[in-house]
Amino acid sequence: MGAEKIVVCEFPLLPCIEYFAVWESFDKVIFDVHENYIKQSYRNRCIVLGANGPLALTVPVRHTAPKIPFHEVLIDNSISWQRPFWKGILSAYGKSPFFEFFGEDFQKAILSPTDRLLDFNEKLLSLCLKCAGLSDKFLQSEKYLLAKDFDFTDLRSKISPKSTNGEIDHFVPAVYQQNFGSEFVPNLSILDLIFCEGPNALHIIKKSSVKWPY
Repeated sequence: MGAEKIVVCEFPLLPCIEYFAVWESFDKVIFDVHENYIKQSYRNRCIVLGANGPLALTVPVRHTAPKIPFHEVLIDNSISWQRPFWKGILSAYGKSPFFEFFGEDFQKAILSPTDRLLDFNEKLLSLCLKCAGLSDKFLQSEKYLLAKDFDFTDLRSKISPKSTNGEIDHFVPAVYQQNFGSEFVPNLSILDLIFCEGPNALHIIKKSSVKWPY
């Protein structure tokens, strides 16, 4: 057997399908929770599809220092954000085929009090894996990871909402039936797949994945 194929990346919120497509090529995924938090990234936002097109849902965070490790980032709960966040998901997927099966679990997870962004992302990812039937091969780093530490593929900040193509060629979106619009919108949050396709989500992810070259 060959060595484990490991990828290191940031810890995204309700990850877009592109993340899952690239993760398909690896045996283990390590979230570097000691990297510095970067604003306007998938770390605290996700994209869903509403009646008027793609909709960004954002978790507000408290900025206590110019550079702060991701695991120390606190959610700004002085802002009433949880119910609007959930309302965005409800309006996008309330009438989708699999909402009745999974909607209540996501509602409870989102509306329950959470202080750290890391904890919020973690509990939602765990729920996504369970609902979509995906394997749990995810770990969190114990320090900021350097190339000398061990052999891994570094994809930190390579997938971004600011870029439609990203910096790596590994993702060819497979088309599936969405709730709104006549044209397919690629690379939404995994929520879109879960609520629209249910147990077929894993099949769509595999079809969208271009295996990493080794």
